[in-house]
Amino acid sequence: MNTFRIFIFTLLVLAFNACTSDDLITMEYQMTQCADPWMADDGYFSDKEGTLRFFLGKKGVDVKSLSVTENCPDAAVCTACICPGCDLATVKINGEDEAILKELGFRRI
Repeated sequence: MNTFRIFIFTLLVLAFNACTSDDLITMEYQMTQCADPWMADDGYFSDKEGTLRFFLGKKGVDVKSLSVTENCPDAAVCTACICPGCDLATVKINGEDEAILKELGFRRI
C-alpha cells in the first residue's frame, strides 16, 4: 500500500510541475505613429492597452499581462503613419501564441 501512495504522490508532483509558468513568453512591439492594425479600433488613443488587449483577444491570443510604455527610439523625426512612435507594447503570452504575434511584428525578448 505504501508503494501505491508513493506512486500517486509522484504522479501528482509531475502533473503540477508540468503546469508552471515556464510556458509563458514575453514579446514586445515598437508601435508606429498610426499604422498598427489595432489602431483602427474605436477608443485607441484613450485606452491603448485596452484596445490592444481586445484586438489580441479577437485574434485568439490569451494575454497574461500587457503594458504600453513610452519608449522613443533614437530615430529621425518622422510624422508619417508608418514611422516608429514613442509607445512600446510588452506582452506576456502562452508560447503557443508566439506565431500570431510574430505575424503582427512583435519580437520575443
